[in-house]
Amino acid sequence: VRSPEQVAARSVPTWRKECAKAILKLWRHKHSWPFLKPVDPIREGVPNYLEVVKYPMDFGTVRTRLENETYTSEVQFVADVQLTLSNAMEFNPQGHWAYDQAMELKVLFDALWIESSLRLE
Repeated sequence: VRSPEQVAARSVPTWRKECAKAILKLWRHKHSWPFLKPVDPIREGVPNYLEVVKYPMDFGTVRTRLENETYTSEVQFVADVQLTLSNAMEFNPQGHWAYDQAMELKVLFDALWIESSLRLE
């Protein structure tokens, strides 16, 4: 298993390097902590989570998939990052801290990805 830093440093496709940089920036963001591992509905006191969120996703899973080269394109990576954040915004009402943190990370990711997309062309 390779870290995002190792993936970024290897001779790999540009899209994979850009994904590694993006997940690293998201991972290190001060508001990323709720999104680093899968939601545990019992531990977190949200027993209906899996009734509302049909396709759970988290940055830890995204990072693992990237490190293990599960993704075959940047489209899959982007979809999983977006799913992570949209799940939080779907489950939590606007104004809830988790919704607000997801929105902040969405704005950051969108900006990072626009910048990365320019490098991918």
